[in-house]
Amino acid sequence: MTAPTEHNHRRIDVLTGRQVIVASGRGNRPINVFEPPAASSAYDPFQEGNEHDTPQERLALRRIGSRGNSAGWLLRVVPNRYPAIDELTPGSPRSRCQVTGEDVLTQLPQSFAQAAAVGVHDVVIECCDSRNRLSQLSHMEVTRVLYAWQQRLVLLLQMPAIRSVSIFRNEGFSAGASLPHCHSQILATDFLTPLLEARIQAACGHDSRVSSSLFEAWLHDEIAGGERILLETSDFVVLCPFASRSPWQVRICPRVAAVYDFHSLDSLHLAVIASLLLSTIQALERFAGLVAYNLNLVLPPADGACDFPWMLDVIPRPNRFAGFELMSDVDILTVAPETAAEQYRKSAEWTIHSIDQNGLCPDGFAWRSMPS
Repeated sequence: MTAPTEHNHRRIDVLTGRQVIVASGRGNRPINVFEPPAASSAYDPFQEGNEHDTPQERLALRRIGSRGNSAGWLLRVVPNRYPAIDELTPGSPRSRCQVTGEDVLTQLPQSFAQAAAVGVHDVVIECCDSRNRLSQLSHMEVTRVLYAWQQRLVLLLQMPAIRSVSIFRNEGFSAGASLPHCHSQILATDFLTPLLEARIQAACGHDSRVSSSLFEAWLHDEIAGGERILLETSDFVVLCPFASRSPWQVRICPRVAAVYDFHSLDSLHLAVIASLLLSTIQALERFAGLVAYNLNLVLPPADGACDFPWMLDVIPRPNRFAGFELMSDVDILTVAPETAAEQYRKSAEWTIHSIDQNGLCPDGFAWRSMPS
């Protein structure tokens, strides 16, 4: 049995140990601060024809005969011009405490330890025109975005220095978007993020003699309860997690081991995920409007030391983080996941599209990968 939703109460995410407070009544408080529009400009550096304003592309779906870093593309992956980490090169420092050299380290108080932050930070430019919402992309375009993520992931996992890969999409000002053009980001680092470490600790600490893996036990309980399940297919499940991080959070995840590895999914499975994602976003926009959201592809550590499947999280951002959330690292949830699931079930129109095996590459185009 799950905790009752009519009273304020705490929930724990068994996959990470994070806590949330479900306080549905706070959703009724008056809010007079309006959401600022996403940063916009008459000039769009991501639009076709402005390739000179981005770094050299790493992957692109290009018209055959077109030159790299020029017009004639449908999707491009380029280095982030404003990276969160230093670019990983053969001479890059590796996650060691440093300021100006090892000789200085012995004189530093432990409180001020710091480490190099190196890796690879990509931007995936998802369309060549100026569309700015995922829901405006076609099913095939979303499938190509997932394919581009996958192709870059495969290459990044081959780099010995990379320990974790985060793939995410910020849509809307409150979700962190700085440009409105449809784009996502891939951030590979030579260190494990704290939340990933928490997932690893929870997964590796699970007693498999008592039940299956932690993920499988969690998913089994969600399916058995059923109240937060939106849709089940033969390979995937769509649900609102019990301890959601935000109102209307939705998780798309694999239900069978054959599709646990995102980097090895075939194009037909990518097409199904794209269908589920588009149907989810379209349902969200029907009942909540053009709310900002983050789209996060959660992946296991690069070395697979403690394995668990990928998860694709849609995390709407109708509320802002305030003082309590910042000082406690506990999210306040103003829409119970059970209520959210009911809203989705009333609004969702699930359409599962298929594609031809060659559909990811239209006639006259070819995927072109360049050395990083």
